[in-house]
Amino acid sequence: MNYHRWTREEEEFLKAKYTAIGDTYLAELFNRNFPKEVHYWTKKHIEKKRKHLGLKRTKEQESNLRKLNNKDGRHFKAWDKRGRAKDGEIRIWKDRKYIKHKGKFVLYNRLISKAKAGQVARQTPSGVKVISRAEHAVTNRRMWQSYTPELKETVKLLNQLKKLTHGKEN
Repeated sequence: MNYHRWTREEEEFLKAKYTAIGDTYLAELFNRNFPKEVHYWTKKHIEKKRKHLGLKRTKEQESNLRKLNNKDGRHFKAWDKRGRAKDGEIRIWKDRKYIKHKGKFVLYNRLISKAKAGQVARQTPSGVKVISRAEHAVTNRRMWQSYTPELKETVKLLNQLKKLTHGKEN
């Protein structure tokens, strides 16, 4: 196994720059200024050597580095890169249905049941919309009117069959 022994130059460079430059950027600089024969420099190499030499950053230095990295695009949250779930997106975890509502995932059924008395929560492509029962009835009526006569007859027969099977008769 090829082991790289740090030179005095490399250590001095690290000591001079570690307070103003983050480990990722330092690794890039080391790859440019002090290339290795076998492997390239990584953030982990820099981090280990810093800790070995006892080079610690203050809270203020770390804060400044974060700001610098955010500005340079070196620091990001993983979900910013992969994509965040939008409000109204539904996920199923452990056989339970969750929906993203106001930035958080909540139980879908709990959200639906929290709709005020006299209102109905309805799933739309843009999310969950709470509407009154009157609006819900109008929507159902419009949908019923768009059915063909054959489909209307089929729906009526299915409803009668449900009533008979569940023991509800007029």
